[in-house]
Amino acid sequence: MIKLPNIVRVGGFDLKVYFPYNFDDMNMGEKDLGLFEPSALKIKVQGYDTGGILYPNSIILQTFLHEIFHAIDLIYCYDKINSLDDTFFGEDSEEVSIPSLSVGWYQVLKDNNLLTLKTIPKKVRVGAYTYDIIYPYDKEGEDAFNLHGIAYVKNQIKIRGLHTHGLKYDFQRIQQILLYCVTLVVIDNYACWIPDNDDIFSSFSFGLYQVLKDNSIEKLIHKYK
Repeated sequence: MIKLPNIVRVGGFDLKVYFPYNFDDMNMGEKDLGLFEPSALKIKVQGYDTGGILYPNSIILQTFLHEIFHAIDLIYCYDKINSLDDTFFGEDSEEVSIPSLSVGWYQVLKDNNLLTLKTIPKKVRVGAYTYDIIYPYDKEGEDAFNLHGIAYVKNQIKIRGLHTHGLKYDFQRIQQILLYCVTLVVIDNYACWIPDNDDIFSSFSFGLYQVLKDNSIEKLIHKYK
């Protein structure tokens, strides 16, 4: 059976992971395979279907990522992603943005090596598309004050290597910027319904970077893919 970590750190909080968890004693829908309980600092992931058959690794891992994203949204984004869904679709509607983000990012983490290498990768596959990562991108006079740029028509992600004063950006900062750019591409490819809000994307990418680094989530997904 797949093994999930017992604890996941999100920001300064250590979340206890319960897997496999049985939701039979709770008022959960048939499609609900996981739950994030912020007041109890718990993540629960169901392991078996109603017939007692273990879910595939991909379903378990994507569900795990889904609940982690709820935690990132709450801790790093002040629940803005979830609140936007409630505002535009109604509080009684099904989730839209977090499921799309988690499905998209599960594919990205499964198909790529974004943080496991000591260098910035040359390419990243998002959905059916492979994007070239151009780093360092320091063409003089072009986007001098932007750390990054995405050319969707050309399938390119551009990340600057030098500050406008000639200082080199820290490698960790570059990795976080890469996650930010990939998040934007995931939103574009996986029909995530999130309004164009740079603050949300930036905060989410900071949280995602911390979670992936501190909990070795990318290695976990590679182990069971």
